[in-house]
Amino acid sequence: MNVRERRKAQALEEIRELVYEYGAERTELLLKVHATTVQRWIDGTVAPSEAVLIALRAAAYGVMPGMAVQHWKGWRFGHDGMLYSPIDKRGLWPSHIAAIHYERQMLASFRQENRDLRERLEKALYDGNTAANDPVMVTLRSR
Repeated sequence: MNVRERRKAQALEEIRELVYEYGAERTELLLKVHATTVQRWIDGTVAPSEAVLIALRAAAYGVMPGMAVQHWKGWRFGHDGMLYSPIDKRGLWPSHIAAIHYERQMLASFRQENRDLRERLEKALYDGNTAANDPVMVTLRSR
């Protein structure tokens, strides 16, 4: 079996699975094709194009091109256009993802402010002849 025949066989196997998962009627409506076209794909008389497979993967499983990488395992696009995390199942809009950059900057700023305040507090406590076993000093050193 040459490469072209192998790709066709893989496409026909995948289209059968996708049509079964998504439903023949929904596939017709989504792709704006006739029922006989879908039936030809299922029968194996005509192989679907890669664009058809991409569209059906997205519709049936929420998988977009390039998402087959392990890092995206479990992530999916919902019918509402949001990207869903496998961890907490909450959807994300692009604006949520873009905001992560600013949240990281804010967190770094808070961490630096926390370090500065700890240093000032520790210095103030040491200057005031505070005992080393003072509960505040013990807590400061443990972090």
